[in-house]
Amino acid sequence: MSRTTLSNLPALTLVLALAAGCSDSGGENGDRKTGKPERNDESIQYGKGVFEKNCEKCHGKEGKGDGPSRGLSIPKPRDFTKKHFKYVSTANGVPTEEDLFGVVSRGVPGTQMAAMEGTLTDYERWAAVYYVQRLAGIENETPVPLNIPPAPAGADAKAGGRLFIMHCSKCHGVKGEGDGVAVGTLSDDHGDLISPRNLITEALRGGDSPEALFARIKIGIPGTPMVPPEGYPALSNEEIWKLVQYLQELRQSRIE
Repeated sequence: MSRTTLSNLPALTLVLALAAGCSDSGGENGDRKTGKPERNDESIQYGKGVFEKNCEKCHGKEGKGDGPSRGLSIPKPRDFTKKHFKYVSTANGVPTEEDLFGVVSRGVPGTQMAAMEGTLTDYERWAAVYYVQRLAGIENETPVPLNIPPAPAGADAKAGGRLFIMHCSKCHGVKGEGDGVAVGTLSDDHGDLISPRNLITEALRGGDSPEALFARIKIGIPGTPMVPPEGYPALSNEEIWKLVQYLQELRQSRIE
């Protein structure tokens, strides 16, 4: 299970500056549109304007991850046309509108993808989501919900630790510190080298709730070496929950 590592303060500053300079998204809300719009040509066209002012510098005019600020990002910005959306809650990898809205709103911790909640209104963020769906060619694709079974009663983190060594330590390291033997050999769908997350100290970009951890293990992170279900040697839901319990213990250890 590996994740990308991104850190570039100048790029983050650039993104924030772009957002602050946007006439449709700066300062107080005033008479700016709010609320969730219907997805139609009008809101998508509005989202195009939001995207051009806030996202195009990195993601490019056509959403191919080839904007003029692309070189400031390690790894590179998402190429939406590849349809590899990392933090989804679905079984088929097609993000829900809520998945995309969440990423736009909260950003991606530790990366140049700044949180837009508080900078863009909810209307502007939803409109941008609709436009990204169009750029990616997924506006008519149907997300398949991921069935997350209830966590079993009782913790079995010890068994989860054994599973972690077997399936995750090559990338994340024996202690989950992101220092596995595969470090330096991992690349994303751009061909850029990436580093696994330190599961103890670093923010988990897809969330660290039990359900979010289950989803990341179950469906992976498209476009990265965090492989989808078919890449795993038949981990059962019960085994995944044991891994989740172990990861929660690892996370808890950082504040003890």
